[in-house]
Amino acid sequence: MNEDIVRMCSYLCDYFRYISSSREMIVPLKEEILYTECYLNCMQMRYNEGFTYTLNIEEGTEEFYIPKLIIQPIVENAFKYGFQIAPPWQLSIASYTKNERWYLKVEDNGGLLSEDKKEELLRIYENLDMNKEWNSLQIGNMGLKNVCLRLRLLYGTEAVFQIDCSSPCKTSFIVGGPVYHSREEYYEHHPEL
Repeated sequence: MNEDIVRMCSYLCDYFRYISSSREMIVPLKEEILYTECYLNCMQMRYNEGFTYTLNIEEGTEEFYIPKLIIQPIVENAFKYGFQIAPPWQLSIASYTKNERWYLKVEDNGGLLSEDKKEELLRIYENLDMNKEWNSLQIGNMGLKNVCLRLRLLYGTEAVFQIDCSSPCKTSFIVGGPVYHSREEYYEHHPEL
């Protein structure tokens, strides 16, 4: 298994280098996908045929600038909570645009999130107090709550954070925000950062 060990170490090194770098808080989608794939490839090596993933990245969206580490917590959430069923586990990540907004949809086949739990989560996230929650926005504590908080911090009322559990045996998390084609364009719209 020497080749597998070398590949896994390479994936882990790339992944840890990315998550520990604090140079930018927004990155091109292609960069976010690349490093999320490092994590997914490690999980695929760990679970073998028990886990597969697909990417459906709409052409042109890979150049959009999005918040760094916005996909990873959702993917990690699938492993922690969604995949409580017996394998095979499937995860899909898709990107698309609609009405001048970018969207990312992360869907797992765990399907364990009930409509009641979904509504409870959305209610909690909707009522978060940015001032009180600010201290929880630290590396190492990057759950769904932090995804929601960071989206609201970066995009205000234009932030998208949705959960869909209406399809049988599937849970989807949809996040998004306004389309920016460069860091300069992003910072032009957000001079406070």
